[in-house]
Amino acid sequence: MNEFARSLLSRFPSLTAREADVIARLAHGMSNADIGASLSITEKTVKNVLLPVALKMGLGQDDRGGSLRVRLTLTAHGIAY
Repeated sequence: MNEFARSLLSRFPSLTAREADVIARLAHGMSNADIGASLSITEKTVKNVLLPVALKMGLGQDDRGGSLRVRLTLTAHGIAY
């Protein structure tokens, strides 16, 4: 886990380490496919990780643009990536 992922855990304590790792990679511009490959999980698993993340960060569960909304939420919370 990198420093950015650790900072996410301190800002959003309800996140799991896996969720923070996925968000950190997403925030650094990686695609879902690239995140999956780097963590040895499927792209679908990455997408499944993002739903609870969106909810924990106060986003809607019917959100279809989860990746973008997570990025915008990070920015709104003043978290540089």
